[in-house]
Amino acid sequence: MGSTIFLIGANDALTPYDDGVIIAPGMEIGPGLARRIKAHERATQGLQERKCFPMAAPQSFVPQRPSRSKSVRRFTLAEANSTLPLVKRIVADIVKCHAKAAGLRQRLATLENKNSQQQQHQQTQDELDKTIEQLQEFLGELGAVGAELKDFETGLIDFVGRHDGRDVHLCWKLGEDLIAHWHELDAGFAGRKPVSTLKEK
Repeated sequence: MGSTIFLIGANDALTPYDDGVIIAPGMEIGPGLARRIKAHERATQGLQERKCFPMAAPQSFVPQRPSRSKSVRRFTLAEANSTLPLVKRIVADIVKCHAKAAGLRQRLATLENKNSQQQQHQQTQDELDKTIEQLQEFLGELGAVGAELKDFETGLIDFVGRHDGRDVHLCWKLGEDLIAHWHELDAGFAGRKPVSTLKEK
């Protein structure tokens, strides 16, 4: 059965959380992301309750990155940084979950080479399937925020920003406090430049 996702009303105002997290109006959020937001709200005093409207979730599961939405969300540097308290938790889960899936794949290959019992093989396969499904959910949460994962192992992500009238990528990696670099869309990690050179207006 499909899970439930929620759409924050397009007329809702931006909600700044006490630590700076902002959830934009019109953003689709899955149940996992909704739980994170609720947990954040419980941990923070004096926050307004969000209005959510149920929508049908996709029924099929494909173990890959969610496809990009046709509408690209563009961030200012300040807006992208404001999502990091939430994004850090999601990306940390992605990195951990991906490492677990890699280990299970290796274990499964070892069991196949040893002609292990079918039950042991099936148990490992089932655990791998659940881990990949969880990984896909985390990727969906990250996509709902508006960020794109670039590297599963290092937790490298990009936000779409603006520089001198054109789209660029604001680059952040797990372990960094704030976004410190940007690069052209076709430049990649090697072409990173300090945000002090970013011209947003």
